[in-house]
Amino acid sequence: MNYKDAGVNVELASDLVDKIKPYSNQIGNFAATCPFPYGAGSDLVMSCDGVGTKVLLARYAKDVLYRPMNSIGQDCVAMVVNDILCENAEPLYFMDYFATGELEESNYLEVITGINDACKSIGVKLVGGETAELPGMFRTRQNFDVCGFGVGCKIDDSKKRIQKGDVLIGLYSSGLHSNGFSLINKLMDDDHSINRTPELIQKLLTPTKIYKDDLNEFRKKMVDIKVAANITGGGWSNLDRVVDQKSSINWKTKEKSFYAHEELFEWIQTKAELSNEEMFNIFNCGIGMMLVVNPKNLKSVNVNYEFLGTIE
Repeated sequence: MNYKDAGVNVELASDLVDKIKPYSNQIGNFAATCPFPYGAGSDLVMSCDGVGTKVLLARYAKDVLYRPMNSIGQDCVAMVVNDILCENAEPLYFMDYFATGELEESNYLEVITGINDACKSIGVKLVGGETAELPGMFRTRQNFDVCGFGVGCKIDDSKKRIQKGDVLIGLYSSGLHSNGFSLINKLMDDDHSINRTPELIQKLLTPTKIYKDDLNEFRKKMVDIKVAANITGGGWSNLDRVVDQKSSINWKTKEKSFYAHEELFEWIQTKAELSNEEMFNIFNCGIGMMLVVNPKNLKSVNVNYEFLGTIE
């Protein structure tokens, strides 16, 4: 089973992005950077993203396992904030959008509470949002969609050039994060032999890690971050958005398949019958964010990371 079998046409989505690129020179970046119009010192950085079809599995887990949906709120914040962090910015404000056919109190409050808790944990202010009841667009009150919008400001506007001798490192993911769930859901619907244990569901629904504290630790130890790539939809191909030529990277090894949560990713690969290439083009495979950095001071950083290669 590939991603297209699960209803996701990655090639078409990429083509459509290319077609709308004339609308803005910010399209294709992880987040949009815009100068503040009244002469303030820092540029604004903005991102909009959602949790996607991970919501469907979370709804199943609540119905069957009585698992609350608070973690979906953290997923929503993480998907937006991690993109803002990739543009060398400090996230400041967050707004949510919750759309459903008919409001159901517990689902709504659990998700919004999760959003609020995640924002508080990283010092971001939740300043409002929109709640929309859309009967006819969602089949039942249990169906809903959640996304968010965030604003930050540039920490440093200087352009940093990747140079020979820089290193590529990967920050470990907390799990699948919020990508690839269309395939996961399709896999579980089609294969009724899958034992939906609480342990498996919990691993799949582990909330997306927010990398704000990790990146602050690199800056605190004076590590020069050249570029950052959020490994979300499209898997490791997100690195292409910040590093022009992958051939310029001397990879440490290509033998290691998965860098964290090996058992979970191996289970997905076996059940879906995916090649390594397909896995890396859909999932984060254990690496949730990649950084190209100057190696000076890197050993002093108190963050667990994987050394992936060097820039040639």
